[in-house]
Amino acid sequence: MVESCILFGLMPGGRAMSEAKTLKLSYSLPVLTLYQIVAIIGLLLLFQNCLALTTKGKAKEEYSIDQVDLPVGAALLIDPDLPKAWTVYQPNEKINQLFGYDNVGEANVSVLVDKKQERSLSNYLNNPFDYRRAFTDFDSRREYTLRRLPDRDSMEIYLVSYMEMEKGTENEFPLFATYVDLVTIKGGELIDSLTVGETLTNGDLGGSYRFFYIDEVYRVNIKDYGFYETDGFEVGSQQWLIKDSGHIVRYFSNDEIAQQSPENQGKFKNHLQHGYWQEQEYKNTMLLSDKPFPNFIFTAVEVVARGEYKEGERVGRWSYTDVENPKSAPMFYEIYENGRLKHFCLATKC
Repeated sequence: MVESCILFGLMPGGRAMSEAKTLKLSYSLPVLTLYQIVAIIGLLLLFQNCLALTTKGKAKEEYSIDQVDLPVGAALLIDPDLPKAWTVYQPNEKINQLFGYDNVGEANVSVLVDKKQERSLSNYLNNPFDYRRAFTDFDSRREYTLRRLPDRDSMEIYLVSYMEMEKGTENEFPLFATYVDLVTIKGGELIDSLTVGETLTNGDLGGSYRFFYIDEVYRVNIKDYGFYETDGFEVGSQQWLIKDSGHIVRYFSNDEIAQQSPENQGKFKNHLQHGYWQEQEYKNTMLLSDKPFPNFIFTAVEVVARGEYKEGERVGRWSYTDVENPKSAPMFYEIYENGRLKHFCLATKC
């Protein structure tokens, strides 16, 4: 329709518009025949319609959402022959493919290019306790990549990704970060989100990496890696699934259930954590400080977490103590409602 409008010169400055102007200036209204009046009105309406179609087409192009099918991500993560450790002096083809290395083992990490979106990032990442809010304004940020996965029943599922560069630094190798979050929305309400992909690196000096692979039944496979100058290694792996409620929870295989470590103890129900649990995890120090963090330079503290699970979802109050002194008083608390973190406070301020 837009091409036809351009062909007949109905865009601004076109021949037909010029003729319409001449007609209007050269004759008084009583002289015009009914046919001429109808013709002018028709031209004006067609011109208006062409402008509307052109504007609509531009808006759609600017705010388009990429549609992707399952499976999506790095299928190599489920390859049993994927090495758990490597060195650049002995390059591995599968590791090079996973990380996007070139033939000599140097990092060449490629990411999706952020696009300007119609809504801010906070429409998809709205957790007020997300440590990334310390250096990214989710409420005003509109440059990110949005990919929509196939709906599951009435649930919308997205992959939301964006990147950040270290600001205000004189470092020769500034930090570069990318994040990919899996987001579920049901009935127009954001239900849950999980960071499934992450890169925090300063180039060839190394960094930390998280890769993901989502199969045809929405089973989410995640692996974390560390790489420092010449050596790389797997840090850990996890499986997650999306419940019918939209909540994203850890899934444990039979082997994982049978091989619980002394640091992580609790019960299971249908491969999901259920009942009282005590487990070790890392907490970002941004949550534990009142000081602003202008950049994503931070450390993580290892803690012992204690609380209740209900079919994979944390519920009620959870306490966190120093891993070096697990019997000491809690450092901080978290309150969970409907599977999501609702309140956080330092023990000295609760």
